Amino acid sequence: MLINYRSLKIGDAENIRIWRNNQLKILRQNKLIKKKDQTMYFKKNILIKNSKLDLFAIDYDQKLIGYGGLVNVENDFKIAEISFLLDNKIDYNSILFQKIFNDFLSFIKKYSFYDKKLRKIYTETYSFRKKQISILENFGFKLEGTMKKHVIKNKKIYDSLIHGILIN
Repeated sequence: MLINYRSLKIGDAENIRIWRNNQLKILRQNKLIKKKDQTMYFKKNILIKNSKLDLFAIDYDQKLIGYGGLVNVENDFKIAEISFLLDNKIDYNSILFQKIFNDFLSFIKKYSFYDKKLRKIYTETYSFRKKQISILENFGFKLEGTMKKHVIKNKKIYDSLIHGILIN
């Protein structure tokens, strides 16, 4: 299994748009993204240096399968939130998902603490995403708080869990 991280390209935009639109039930996004809106967003936010975003394509055996990186980067405080999404064809309860997610967490932790010189990275995960929460906690992320009844997804109300990890 060869996982590679690289800069996002305009050619990645459409796959990411499709994946995001197919996974509304797990994302903060609440409406479908139009192709022209995705292209504009990529040009304005992804393809230029952006102090609040630092995203990477995730290639598996030289094929784009996802993306992830840092969002809500606060350089003054040396913190950032992690973003991670794979092709919706990869079952997030599968061993493959777990391996890719763990590899990504290792990559982004090293990148965040040693290249970006951050002191903390964190995540927000909806409480129904039990597998992701388990992977985060097994990796070393600590539960820092719960935003009670914070989000409505699939016509149900859920908590949002905040996990963080500090540079050691």
